[in-house]
Amino acid sequence: MKRKLVVLTTLVTSSIAFSAMGQSLEMLDKKINILTEEIQSLKETKHSSNGSTHIGGYGEILFHHKNRTNESGAKNTGNLVEGHGKRFVLYIGKKFNDQFKLTSELEIEDTDAIFVEQATIDYSPNSASLYSAGIMLTPVGITNLYHEPTTFYGVDRNTVENKIIPATWRSIGLSYTHQLPSMSYQVALVNSLDASKFSSSGVRSGRYKAKNVNFDKAAVVGRVDFKLSNSVLGASAYIGNGSNVNTKVSHNIYDLHYIGKMMGFKLKAMYTLSTISNAKKLNTELASVNTALVAEQMSGYYMEAGYNLLRGSEMSLEPFVRYERSNTQDKIQAGGVKDKAQDITNIVSGINFYPVANVVVKADYTINKNEAKTGSNSFNMGLGWNF
Repeated sequence: MKRKLVVLTTLVTSSIAFSAMGQSLEMLDKKINILTEEIQSLKETKHSSNGSTHIGGYGEILFHHKNRTNESGAKNTGNLVEGHGKRFVLYIGKKFNDQFKLTSELEIEDTDAIFVEQATIDYSPNSASLYSAGIMLTPVGITNLYHEPTTFYGVDRNTVENKIIPATWRSIGLSYTHQLPSMSYQVALVNSLDASKFSSSGVRSGRYKAKNVNFDKAAVVGRVDFKLSNSVLGASAYIGNGSNVNTKVSHNIYDLHYIGKMMGFKLKAMYTLSTISNAKKLNTELASVNTALVAEQMSGYYMEAGYNLLRGSEMSLEPFVRYERSNTQDKIQAGGVKDKAQDITNIVSGINFYPVANVVVKADYTINKNEAKTGSNSFNMGLGWNF
């Protein structure tokens, strides 16, 4: 069959999560549902075509300018001004027939590291059900599923979904997704995180990135999203066991999330809680390589609001503000000393400009504070796209 290249309709700003799913691929400038129907939308729009092989992708380039001094007045060291060719991602999809297809995503990060971010064989017996097997995004939180630069405000992804929910977080496993008119749910069996890499700053380093995965410990993930008029309310739970350590570690992550749109306003909020059992024994085991304490409990939340100043235009100009609290030392073992630098508050204010729906120019100013008084404010700019 002759191959055709089809521009992929990817997820746009999370605040417009509920525009019509019945649009044709030719209407690429229209904004589509990105939350309750994300899994089905992501895969169907990649592959729905008369052809059989399809490509697309996204990328971003970032610029950061850190203040010369931190919040206590001490001079910052290292590079104060940095530019990053942060990532370029290529989507490749192959539709074998009406039921079976391949979904894959290859990422080049920081111009010198290559990762397979997704690679699943998907089976759809009908329009409501989807079975997937392979390397997949773990369905926890918001940003882990919707991380294209055109789908979130600000130059950088929020701290909460970086340290506590370690986006971008992919796993090897199996999943089932079911779509209903007013709700969707997903269940998955995936590999657990590497507990030998946990630290006072969170669990992000515990991602295997689908490489040399120790699968002696598995995790179960559940997610549900409810569509409520122009908003969605959802929750997810990850129930796992830390791998690569002798200590028996139960590691759980829970989140509540909300995305809404009304009269030009775009709203987003999320709360997450992470618990780690036997943290004291784990810290004893890790003492030779990690002197900072892994917490028994981590927590965080953020609230975000933006407004489109160019309603009715093909272009969008959206000022926004986001308040974040992230504490990976929320509760530590008795007698331990907290790493106060991990109790973080960020206030991010800026603007996203979309000359077209699939291109964004970003600028923000981040006020960064922590309980150790070592936070540093920064001015940031970014360019992002998807196709």
